[in-house]
Amino acid sequence: MTLERAKTLTDIIGTIFGVAGAIVAGFFAGYQYLEAKEAEQIKETISFVNRLDAPMLHDRLARISKTWIIKEPEIDSHVKNTEDWNSFVIKVVSDNQLENDVISIIDYYKGLQICVREEICDRKTALAFLKSDARAFYHLHYPFISQLRKSRNDPSFAIELETFVK
Repeated sequence: MTLERAKTLTDIIGTIFGVAGAIVAGFFAGYQYLEAKEAEQIKETISFVNRLDAPMLHDRLARISKTWIIKEPEIDSHVKNTEDWNSFVIKVVSDNQLENDVISIIDYYKGLQICVREEICDRKTALAFLKSDARAFYHLHYPFISQLRKSRNDPSFAIELETFVK
């Protein structure tokens, strides 16, 4: 083997290793980017979860919960008949002036669902922390939500909450 041929062979091998190294580095950088993106999404999701502890939302949830705890003995007598249940829920929300509280919680879940949909928040983390409570809230207040959809002529009202819980 001549010196020139060995130099050419070394150049080819060096180029192959250089390209292979660049490809591996690209994959590693991509992996790190995705890992950092996921960590940032989880961080944003936790921030969203913590908003429920902020005074405004916490107070609204507390008023809603307190009202339903007081009404708990009456629930069984209304739940058997859909029409009766719907009227009962709407009356409880109205009589206890919970309309703005319920709408604020709906708006919270709207923001969360948008955050998840736009991949700012991590869906898996959001569902793990909030889906159970969101589902209970949605099903309990569905008659009120349905009434607002009709009165506002807006069938998409609270659709983000509905999407999140399904």
